[in-house]
Amino acid sequence: MSQALPTDEGIMMAACCSVEAVTQAIKKLGVQAQVSIASVNGPNSIVVAGAKAEVLMVMSELGQKGKRLSVSHAFHSPLMMPMAEEFRAVVRVLSESGTTPSIPVVSTVTGSVASAEELADPEHWVRQVWSPVLFSGALEAALDQWPGKASKPCGVPAVGPDPGLSRMARGRAGAA
Repeated sequence: MSQALPTDEGIMMAACCSVEAVTQAIKKLGVQAQVSIASVNGPNSIVVAGAKAEVLMVMSELGQKGKRLSVSHAFHSPLMMPMAEEFRAVVRVLSESGTTPSIPVVSTVTGSVASAEELADPEHWVRQVWSPVLFSGALEAALDQWPGKASKPCGVPAVGPDPGLSRMARGRAGAA
């Protein structure tokens, strides 16, 4: 679905600053409809995504050169909204299966362990399309579920254009 969206309109850029700094820059520039925080990877590790010109304005306002991510779309940004209805229809069908997880599942939408009700709610998954990925909070929540014993290993899968997040997870408490 996201692949049907235009590929030349948006970008994603990594910045070394706080959520508060990015939020203030976006508000100051009045570009909330074009740009958002796409990911919170750590206290000073943020990804900004959205329309190219506006993302570059935000980065300039932050005094940051940033690093452009090599991705096809501005994921987790307002530019993803045109696919939300189609995605909602798909996840609605999937959520009707009634399957409940047998292990704790951590949501990167909330940054915490998700309830069976949350995971069954199509809106939870639709929010994933345009909401920030709360990676640092989700990683902490996942590691809180792990007793630290070899008999119960902690798996932290990260899907993205770069293995950087997996490296961050591996560096924490022996997570695999």
